[in-house]
Amino acid sequence: APEPEPVPEPPPKVVKKAPPPKPAPAPEPLVIEPVVEEPPVEVAVAPPPEPVPEPVPSPEPVVVPQPPVSDLPASAQVAAGAVQASGVGVSDASLPPANVPPSVQLKYAVTALVKGSNYNGSGRLDWQHDGQTYQASLKVTKAVVITLLSQTSEGQLSDKGLAPDRHTETRRSERAAHFERSSGKVRFSNNAPDAALLPGMQDRLSIFFQLSSLFGARPDAYSEGQNLRLPVSSVEASEIWLFQVGPQAAERLPAGDLSVRKLTRSPRKEFDRKVEIWLAPAIAHLPVRLRLTEQNGDYLDMKLDEIPVLLPNGAATTIN
Repeated sequence: APEPEPVPEPPPKVVKKAPPPKPAPAPEPLVIEPVVEEPPVEVAVAPPPEPVPEPVPSPEPVVVPQPPVSDLPASAQVAAGAVQASGVGVSDASLPPANVPPSVQLKYAVTALVKGSNYNGSGRLDWQHDGQTYQASLKVTKAVVITLLSQTSEGQLSDKGLAPDRHTETRRSERAAHFERSSGKVRFSNNAPDAALLPGMQDRLSIFFQLSSLFGARPDAYSEGQNLRLPVSSVEASEIWLFQVGPQAAERLPAGDLSVRKLTRSPRKEFDRKVEIWLAPAIAHLPVRLRLTEQNGDYLDMKLDEIPVLLPNGAATTIN
């Protein structure tokens, strides 16, 4: 028999090796791209309002002082305007007429309350004039000849009444107010600020005779309830005094009973003085009683002690 064919040897196993791993790709370099801002979207915005210019202040109007006497009938008023009156300086056309009383010396019995103490004394009010100029003085003393009040006033006269030039008041020392008509100012000796010299301005003594003069010229023009408005200066300041006219009535005085017209200036602010004046038509509307009351209650009350006799030529004597 034929010999069997030899069995071929199996082919050697080929072991395939895994291919080596591919190298990782190198990282790409970080590139920072610039940020491109988109152009802003324009939005229509109303422009801010233009600043409003501040208004230019208009010049202050010139204030024309009111006539010192108010509440008169319209027919009695005269158009206001500064005039140059003979012997007076600055006056005002709207001032009412005045008829000054004749020269006289008035004597008073006085009662007073000062710092809680009561006093009795005497007072004298002297009034002298020559038709062009005047001098007035008031002196009040108590029984032991201690002066409670001393005042003077001097100035000029016209058909509008009194125009003071100088006013003094003496308590511990003398103080004065000077009425300078050339400059239109009232100047004070204690260096207080100057005050405007208003038409018809009086001082605290001349005011008594100015009221007498107003009532002497037109007694029927001032009725009960009416107000009289007058500028008055002390020795340190000036202000407007408002007098209310009271009824005509009888007043009992040491000199006797007299028919009088009472005028009252009531306080309008703190520390104002209350002033009460009794004018007697039978004695040239002169003050037959004066009462001054301070804010703290102190008062000075002067009542006519003797009736003066007024002579036709303007001189005066007193009945003793």
